[in-house]
Amino acid sequence: MSNNQKQVSGSASDDIDLLLLLERSLWFFRKYRLVFIPAIILGIALAITGYLLIPKTYSSRLVAHAVAITNQEHIQIIDNWNRLLKENEYGELSKIFGLPQTEMRKLKKIKGTEIQKIFSPVNPNGFYIDVEVTDNQFLPLLQKGIVDAFEKSDYIKKRLEYKRTRLKELINKLEIEVKKIDSTKQNLENIIKGKEKPSSSLIVDGSSISRQLVELNDKLYQLKEELNFTTSLQVLQSFAAFHKPANPKLAVLLLIGLVGFTALAFFIALLMHLNKKLKDRRRMLVVKRSEPAKPVLNE
Repeated sequence: MSNNQKQVSGSASDDIDLLLLLERSLWFFRKYRLVFIPAIILGIALAITGYLLIPKTYSSRLVAHAVAITNQEHIQIIDNWNRLLKENEYGELSKIFGLPQTEMRKLKKIKGTEIQKIFSPVNPNGFYIDVEVTDNQFLPLLQKGIVDAFEKSDYIKKRLEYKRTRLKELINKLEIEVKKIDSTKQNLENIIKGKEKPSSSLIVDGSSISRQLVELNDKLYQLKEELNFTTSLQVLQSFAAFHKPANPKLAVLLLIGLVGFTALAFFIALLMHLNKKLKDRRRMLVVKRSEPAKPVLNE
């Protein structure tokens, strides 16, 4: 029974303390409202002003696929570009992307992220390139600059040249084989139609020739397709222009303004309150000292 009474009295005491704290807080705010209200208004006004004056940035994403080098190698190169950007090395970035410095200043951030976030020496899933720019009109130029920047690398250039040369050689060989088989098929059709006399050296299977011709043509188309798409970077999805700015965010600026200026107002009000308390204490001490001493009565 006594334990229950203690719990009830303890919870009642907590409620009283919370109510007392709330009451004192409201009293403090009412007493120094001439400090808090202007501070809150000023914080909101500065937040809105900052939102209107700070340059807007727009985010966009490009989805790419690596060809000559791995995803991680591409991402490391992009990270180096972002470091140059943070150091305001617009001259170096201008050389890398082949764009004027005035255009490069529109780029505020660039980041590469792998789609499949599991290490793999060959990742077929590609990667993202996220950017923030001050002008959406700059995105097509930036995309071209990124692709050109990868192709300028000596290592990537050599890899691509070697791959293109090898594919061209394979295509030439296959085209010769296709012509030979096509010629043999044509001779066989002429023999069947009686236009030509059969040769003793011509021993072939008609169905086998057709099958080989289809397989070689299919392989030839695949190699030609691979040759056409042999670039340093294949863009699966281009940068899209978004009209809603990514930064600054009005809600964030309002929160910072309100919290910051309210805290400043609280500090000023607290100093004023302490100063008033000290003045009241000094006044009471002066009054006590000025009062005449009470006579001591002898028994």
